[in-house]
Amino acid sequence: MRLTLWKKNTRKQTNLTETALNTALETFHERRKDLTNKTQAILNAINEKDGPHGNPTP
Repeated sequence: MRLTLWKKNTRKQTNLTETALNTALETFHERRKDLTNKTQAILNAINEKDGPHGNPTP
């Protein structure tokens, strides 16, 4: 009886942990994508202002 209950609780904990990790991973990827997009926008703005090699555009 105790072993069955322990197995059931362990399985439930494992499922909760797996769900939490999947959620955290999705959030991480969303934030990473957002930061990548923001970084690219900043680099694009710098290139438009200074030219591709850091030389000011006339």
